[in-house]
Amino acid sequence: YYTGLTSNVRVRLAAHNDGRCPHTATGRPWRVIVVVAFANEARAIQFERYLKSGSGCAFAARHFP
Repeated sequence: YYTGLTSNVRVRLAAHNDGRCPHTATGRPWRVIVVVAFANEARAIQFERYLKSGSGCAFAARHFP
């Protein structure tokens, strides 16, 4: 799984699938499972950090198939 922050999901997904992101190039092809939108970047960053924590991983497993 990959969790990330972007303002343009389509462009970011294309970058991952085209191999332009070295850290995710080996997991291709990537597909979008869930998109969560926030009103401001600070809240989005906070949620991303949470999802990468132990309890956030458990939350994601329960709520995002």
